[in-house]
Amino acid sequence: MICEKCGQWIDQGSSNCSKCGAPVGGGNGQNANAAANPGNAAANGAQPGGGYNAGAGAGQPGGYNSGAGAGQPGGYNAGAVPQAGYGMNPGPGGQAPMTKDQFYKHPNIAPVRSQIRSAGIICYVIAGINLVLSALAGSIFATILDILLIIGMGLGIQLGKSRVCAIILTVYGAFNMIIMTLQQGAISGWWILLAGIYATIYTFKYQSAWAEYLKTGLVKDFAAGKGRK
Repeated sequence: MICEKCGQWIDQGSSNCSKCGAPVGGGNGQNANAAANPGNAAANGAQPGGGYNAGAGAGQPGGYNSGAGAGQPGGYNAGAVPQAGYGMNPGPGGQAPMTKDQFYKHPNIAPVRSQIRSAGIICYVIAGINLVLSALAGSIFATILDILLIIGMGLGIQLGKSRVCAIILTVYGAFNMIIMTLQQGAISGWWILLAGIYATIYTFKYQSAWAEYLKTGLVKDFAAGKGRK
């Protein structure tokens, strides 16, 4: 069953939500115990095609359907048990789909969010170091475009979760590393390439998870592999 307050999946027999502590079986016209008592689903008012449907059979199109069988297309659909590696948290109150900003802040997305933020921070640090070194060498005007490019790509990655910015940063980083390695005779300038690779991997993961959420209503749990429940 689903917690009416936070949308967390609650194991059968539990009396309180493990995430927010809310008691199981609240009101609001929702049939939170219907999955545990399939025989009473119709009596409790579970109706196919809308609202919060938790009958013994397959969920019907529309609303948030959580039957004992497989969920059917429409709204937020799930069977009696969430798919492995997925959360079952829609928008606030379980009634409306999340915005992209809400999705990005979802706990299941935390590992990807952390890596995207780290890639952006690396860009800002590199830009700052280049700015200081250029100022000390008296060549700031010769490197200002490179510095602005790195900052711009970092902002696009961190704030926009942009795959395009991540790819551009990766290509620029590879080019910059080759040039600096040839000039100095040793491998150098690889930090930008590293940030670009990280950003490319995790922006693609994020955008893929968002597209899947729009189709299924399920939030992929990137933290599941680390023991997250």
